[in-house]
Amino acid sequence: MQTPSETATATDTPALDPPAIIGAALLAVASLGVMANSLVSAALPQMREVFADTAHINTLIGFVVTLPSLGIVLTAGFAGWLNDRFGRQPVMLGSLALYGIAGIAGLFTTSLWSLLATRFLLGIAIGGTMTSAMAMIADRYQGSGRVKFMSTQAVVMSAASMAFLIMGGLLGELGWRYPFLLYGFGLAAIPMVLALLPESKPPGPALGARDKLNLAPLAIVGVTALLAMILFYMLPVRLPFHLRNLGYPSTTVAGFTVAISTLTMSLAAMAYSRTAAKMPIMAVYAIIFLCSGIGFIIIGHSTTLAGVLLGAAIAGAGNGWLFPANNLLIMDRAPPHQRGRASGFHTTCIFTGQFLSPVFSGPIIDRWSTGTTFAVFGVAALLVAAVFAVRHTVKRA
Repeated sequence: MQTPSETATATDTPALDPPAIIGAALLAVASLGVMANSLVSAALPQMREVFADTAHINTLIGFVVTLPSLGIVLTAGFAGWLNDRFGRQPVMLGSLALYGIAGIAGLFTTSLWSLLATRFLLGIAIGGTMTSAMAMIADRYQGSGRVKFMSTQAVVMSAASMAFLIMGGLLGELGWRYPFLLYGFGLAAIPMVLALLPESKPPGPALGARDKLNLAPLAIVGVTALLAMILFYMLPVRLPFHLRNLGYPSTTVAGFTVAISTLTMSLAAMAYSRTAAKMPIMAVYAIIFLCSGIGFIIIGHSTTLAGVLLGAAIAGAGNGWLFPANNLLIMDRAPPHQRGRASGFHTTCIFTGQFLSPVFSGPIIDRWSTGTTFAVFGVAALLVAAVFAVRHTVKRA
């Protein structure tokens, strides 16, 4: 018999799911966090031209997309603690307010440094929205209903990310500032939370020295989230520049190409409960990184838009399984009253990977090219996939 540590999740616990409108509200809030970083990625080449006189512009311009990740890394754990200490709804409401204000502030910044400051504040807001949304989901869904909701969540979040990427690309044609208007959805979500998402924090022991979160059972969640995001964030951060080098400078083309990866991610997530949920977790992780490796190598060696689209689609498909697999492991392994902190740990690992992605890719690009960097990252992904495949084989033996 397989244990929760050997399979993607347990699926046989009966439970009464909340009304569909509650699920829709939770999905809406969770989607805001995922799309926030990459929303303006298609306009990065324009921003580089506007702030061309800024020192170290090639490195700093990538931080427009990934600096929110640093804000999340530094504060998501604290946001998780606030969720467990004071409740989910207060954290969610405050985070949505900051999300809207900090996001829209990009419309009015006059220097790259002030823009980066607003992006850091946006990251703090994302950490709060994601940890509170995940904690609310864990509080409200159980058993097979939880598995289905995690698959649905991955689908909706990927679809929302794709839609916002395309909208960001279209608005970017008008000017690099216009995509920042879309962050107003954070403020628009506040009345919805007040009306539909009351407090859901379960009773539990008071927080104290004896109530520390045990990270050992969650280590695999953190490692996979970190590595997968270092790889995956090559797409929103570096792909627009790679396309420009290939002769496709349009922000609409860049936004659409990155959105293709989120479309295939959505399609893969849609099938998660019928496929990967029944597979050993090590096999799931091996397939995730195998797809990333193949996709990145194709992008790195392609000289046409069709080849880049194919590579992005394959890389995205693998990542469609990452979030449902990891979220279900968290819910299986973390006590109910510690799920806020467990979600905060996962969120921290996700966005640490996103923040580190341009740090690792920048020196390779400076020495060689964007295409070579995609190929190098692809080989690294294949090595990670091989490690998980070996672990899966050993467990079966």
